[in-house]
Amino acid sequence: MARTESTAIADLIRGLRQQLNLSQARLAAHLRVSTRTVNRWENGHAIPSPMALNLIETRLQALKNSSSKELTATTQVLEKMRSQLKGGNRTA
Repeated sequence: MARTESTAIADLIRGLRQQLNLSQARLAAHLRVSTRTVNRWENGHAIPSPMALNLIETRLQALKNSSSKELTATTQVLEKMRSQLKGGNRTA
């Protein structure tokens, strides 16, 4: 995965967590992963599993103040991540 894609994923996850006003530990608990895993996602050292992607997307859709443009852009990033994971390009 290219560094810019990794950065986009990291920014997306960090932004979502911050919009939900969650700590890394709380997001990790919700997604049933370790705090270290969320930290690695946000620093671009790993990408979420398909199951975690689904949970992240569900949380995003629950945001009340997201514009449709933000949702569309985020959905595109998530779909790209899914296709890369299906192709075996998973880094963690």
